[in-house]
Amino acid sequence: TGTLATFVLNNVGNIGPIPASSAVSLAAALGLPEKFALAVMCGSFAGMVRFAVVPSILAGGLLGVCCAGMLRLFDSKGWLVGCGGRLGFVAQVACTMQFVARGSWGLLAASPATPSVAALVNPSLYAPSRLLSSFTQLPSIVLSTIAGGIFMRSWKQVLGQSSKPVVKRIGSSVGAVGATGLLGSALIPAAAGPIFCGSFIGMSAPGKLPTLTSLVGACAMAGACQVAMTGVLLGGWGGKLGTAALLGVVLYR
Repeated sequence: TGTLATFVLNNVGNIGPIPASSAVSLAAALGLPEKFALAVMCGSFAGMVRFAVVPSILAGGLLGVCCAGMLRLFDSKGWLVGCGGRLGFVAQVACTMQFVARGSWGLLAASPATPSVAALVNPSLYAPSRLLSSFTQLPSIVLSTIAGGIFMRSWKQVLGQSSKPVVKRIGSSVGAVGATGLLGSALIPAAAGPIFCGSFIGMSAPGKLPTLTSLVGACAMAGACQVAMTGVLLGGWGGKLGTAALLGVVLYR
């Protein structure tokens, strides 16, 4: 449900991947128990994919099924529990699996877009001139990612303690990520991606990132990972920001 709702809002409603995922996540936080809201949010990260990668609503629905199965596998194995970016990484794995299956075995071959290896990785984007351009953006990306992580944690700590049920739901991890994404998109659209990425890191369990210093460090690493991933998973890939967030947490630790 989260995947398809976000996919339609993103690609048909044209509101953009971050506002679409954020709106779906916030709605899930308000209307569902946390366990199910987390699953919806994971699906919404997959639904951030563009038609260039998943070319039809039918394919978007199948992506949701794939994402649900992948999340169940990760949960049953206890993989990466407590690490911010985990849900986005699950979404990215599901998106990549469907993309490769469509290209390799003709899944949904009648769809209008043909998978290209260049969408997985484009070495030309790592040419020296391109890299220089990417690295000039590194400071702003790192700072925006840090801002997103700190804002999400602060939002959760303040609103999550409320005695009012609606406010407390908005202050849950899912609600805080959704609110951060919506506010970032509305107020600083050019930095919305890194801000959203930082909010995922803020979801990390206290045992993983217990201090403000550790949160800032992981966000800084994730900012670097966003730049490093310039040439991979192209065309509007679901879960790419979450993958960068997870890498930031893992590398920092």
